[in-house]
Amino acid sequence: MAVKTVVAVMTDLFFLVQVTGAAKPLGLQVVCVKDKATALEKVKAGAAGIVVDLTCSGAEPVELVEEAKAAGCPVVIGFLPHVMTDLRTRALDAGCDEVLARSAFAQKLPELLAGM
Repeated sequence: MAVKTVVAVMTDLFFLVQVTGAAKPLGLQVVCVKDKATALEKVKAGAAGIVVDLTCSGAEPVELVEEAKAAGCPVVIGFLPHVMTDLRTRALDAGCDEVLARSAFAQKLPELLAGM
């Protein structure tokens, strides 16, 4: 059975360590990328889903969400500071399956990854 890949679009090492730690017991491989083009390559190669820090400006996160969903990405989960309500709305409108505040994301991470 092939290993499922989750694309982590983020620059914050704290969250990357959390994603990697939660993915390992589920048998998921995490690939960290920092730009939209590389993330979309991974989606087109069959990634199980994307976890995106919606404040990662170098990755053009809202555009990434829209293009990833258009390319057939099964699951796109975004996280951001809870005060960024406009960005949350834009990410949901672009196709994010779920957008969570950072604290809720960290708390629900194993459950979120299990759905990929």
